[in-house]
Amino acid sequence: MGPALARLDHAEKLLQAAVKIDPTALEANAGLKVLANMRSGSLPAESVKMRLAKGQNLARLQDPATPQPPAGGGGGAAKPAQPAVVPPAP
Repeated sequence: MGPALARLDHAEKLLQAAVKIDPTALEANAGLKVLANMRSGSLPAESVKMRLAKGQNLARLQDPATPQPPAGGGGGAAKPAQPAVVPPAP
């Protein structure tokens, strides 16, 4: 067993423990689905790393068909535009 597979096994055991404590834990359940998709090959590890680095949460990652957020988008809601600051007249 390679180091990467050992890390997946360890992550799976931790997620299963979290689900055992709280069966409604959304992130733990989503994490188990992500791991299953990674093991089946439908979700490459590099894609998971890249999407998590961009701020996408596990719930969106559990479905391999979920589109990736735009580059630099961070996967979050758009930030409201800041009003222009006009200096006071002298």
